[in-house]
Amino acid sequence: MRRAKDFAFPLAVFSLAFWIPAIGQNEPAEGSCAVISSDASGVNATTTVETLHVAAATASTGPFLLPPESPASAKAVMCHRSSLVPALHDDKVVLAGYPFAITAETKTGRHVLWLEIADGQFKVSYDVHVLTHEEEEAVQKRMNEFQNRLNSTSSAGASAKPHQ
Repeated sequence: MRRAKDFAFPLAVFSLAFWIPAIGQNEPAEGSCAVISSDASGVNATTTVETLHVAAATASTGPFLLPPESPASAKAVMCHRSSLVPALHDDKVVLAGYPFAITAETKTGRHVLWLEIADGQFKVSYDVHVLTHEEEEAVQKRMNEFQNRLNSTSSAGASAKPHQ
């Protein structure tokens, strides 16, 4: 059973040979990242992109951009991390138009948490009973931060528009 929408994207097996140190305090360590894309027949493929480091890319002040060597048909981003709890600026991936999957090893195996946006609302989905109570609270807090940031950006843009 899932908390929200179930995704049919393939889960990639990531190499854990290296970890990118967390950008901020209490941020999860990040391993390899990949993009999920479709070929001409619509078959999904997961491609590891060595230069894709979401934690580092979203720490900058600009929007999230995929590295140039990413497949042009990329439709989602996936990173392996030390925790399923989203990092401070993971919302930038979703705002750039890519659902974002975070995979992590837990006591019960490898699991995935999906971030997406629909109708101006951030959404999260993951298997029930995967997160501890503390992790669920941290995920909810982060989702509130994402939504508040989106709402304040939308409000600022709306108030900057000239009246007609």
